[in-house]
Amino acid sequence: MLRQPGRKKGVLLFLVLALAFILQNCGGGGATSSYDPPSTTATGAVITADTVKGWVDSGKVNGTGYDKVVILDLGSATNYGNGHIPGARSLNSANIYENRDEGAIEDVNMVLDGPTMDALIQKYGIDGNTTIVFTSADPTSTNIVPYWTVCRAYWTFRYWGFPKDRLKILNGLDAAYADTYGLTNAIPPFAVPSTYSVRQNPSFRGDLRASLADMINIADGKVPNTLVIDTRGQDGDGYDTKSSYSGDKDQTPGVWKPGTWVAFEGHINGAIALNSNFFFKTVTGNTQTYKVFLPASDMAALFTKAGLDSTKMAVVHCRTGVIASSGFAALDAVLGWPVENYDGSWSQWGMLASTANCGPLDPNSPWRTDTPQRTQNLTFNGTAPACTGIEDATNGGVYAVTSFDTDLNQMEEQDSAYFSGGAGGSGGGGGGNIGC
Repeated sequence: MLRQPGRKKGVLLFLVLALAFILQNCGGGGATSSYDPPSTTATGAVITADTVKGWVDSGKVNGTGYDKVVILDLGSATNYGNGHIPGARSLNSANIYENRDEGAIEDVNMVLDGPTMDALIQKYGIDGNTTIVFTSADPTSTNIVPYWTVCRAYWTFRYWGFPKDRLKILNGLDAAYADTYGLTNAIPPFAVPSTYSVRQNPSFRGDLRASLADMINIADGKVPNTLVIDTRGQDGDGYDTKSSYSGDKDQTPGVWKPGTWVAFEGHINGAIALNSNFFFKTVTGNTQTYKVFLPASDMAALFTKAGLDSTKMAVVHCRTGVIASSGFAALDAVLGWPVENYDGSWSQWGMLASTANCGPLDPNSPWRTDTPQRTQNLTFNGTAPACTGIEDATNGGVYAVTSFDTDLNQMEEQDSAYFSGGAGGSGGGGGGNIGC
C-alpha cells in the first residue's frame, strides 16, 4: 500500500503534541490547566506594591484570563472595611486552621485537611490558572503580627501543592500599597466559585510539614543535619524578659481551657531560639511606616549566624505554628532554603506529659515528651495532684496510648490519601465556617 506524502510527519507531530499535552496536564493528584509560565510567575514569592498595582490596573485581579490574580486579605474584618487593595477579598484567618488528632492527642491550629482546603479555594474562585497574593489590612508599623497569618496561609497553600511560583506575599502588606497608591473601601462582588481541587495540583508537599513523630525523632537524635528553630525567642533577646524556651514557668497558655497553662516549659532538645521579629525590618515610606522582610543577603547572614545554611533542614515552631510560619516564609519564600513547619508546636509538645506532671498521658505512654532526653530547660508548671490552673487530664481523661510508631504521621497520611483520591482528610474538628 502506498503511503500518502507527509503522513508519517503528520503522525509524529500528532504524537509529540499529544505527549506534550499529557506531560503538562498530569502530575500528582491530577491535571492542571497551566501550560507555559504566565507573566505573573516571574516576580518571585515576595513581591512589591508596584507589582500588585500593575496587576490591578491590567485587570488581572479577579479576572478570568490565563493570568488571573486573587488577592486574599487576612486582616481583621474591621481593618479590611476601613480600606484594602482594590479587588482584594477578605479571608478570616480563623478559617486557615483546624483542630485535628495527631499521635496521642488532639491539637488546635493544625493544617487544613483536604475537603476543608478544597472548600476554601473553591469559594474564592481559585483554580489552576490563579496567582494568589497574600496580604493584610492590619497595620504593621509597630509589630509583625499581621505577617503571622499571612505567612501561615502561604505555608498552607504550599503544603497542599500549589506551585511556589503561583504564591506571592506582598512585602509590607497593605501598608506598602497604601503608601503610594492608597486603598479603597469598595467591596468586590462575590467570586464565581471554582470546581478546582488540591488533587489537581502537581504534588502533595507533606515534606514541608514536621509531624509530632518527626519531632520526637529529631529530639531523640535520629535525624541528622537538622536544626530546630524556636521562633518564640528567649530571655534577653531584646524582646522577651521571660520565655518558655528559657524554662520560665507559666509562659505558654493552654489552648483548650482559658486561664490554663501547658504542662511544662522549655525547648526541644537541640533547638535554638530565634525571635520572629528578627526576620523583618522597619521602613519609612511617603506616608506610612511598616515592616518588610529583611533583604535576602541579610536574611542569610541572620540564619548563618544561628548555625543554619542551605545544606541543612530547618524546622520552625512556636506556640501553635502560626508565628513560626513567618520563619517558614523567611527561609522558603525569601531564601529558598529547605524548611518545615511544626504546626503542633509547643501547645502540643508542652502538653505531652504524664499525669504525674499535670499532663494527659499515662505514665507509661511512649508519646511523652516531658523527659530531659527530649526537652531541655524542662520546667513543670504544676505538680500533681495540685494542678489547679494547669491544662491537665480533666480536659478529657488520661490518654492511655500504647501504640507508638514514629514512622507513621497520621495527618500527613490522611492528607496524602485525600490528594491521591482516597478517603483521607478526617479531622478532629473544624476551624469554623469559611468567611467571605
